[in-house]
Amino acid sequence: MTDKKIWHDLRTKPEKWEHVLVLTGIARYPHRICFVNDMGWWMDATKTSFFYPKSCNKPPHKTNDFKVKRWAYIKDLEQL
Repeated sequence: MTDKKIWHDLRTKPEKWEHVLVLTGIARYPHRICFVNDMGWWMDATKTSFFYPKSCNKPPHKTNDFKVKRWAYIKDLEQL
């Protein structure tokens, strides 16, 4: 096992449009493959779900579908 940090907190974000593994607060779907779009929202790559942080403009009449707790690069997980 390596000592390399795999999980990242929300103080850092991946490059836009790069697919990453996200740990969410939802019991039914605790892990999702997501990306960050140009507006800074976390978008689920397989569904139309999204999470927008407080730093982003809130979309009208929308609520978050999930909450991102932490995330990891998929390429880092493949090396384990």
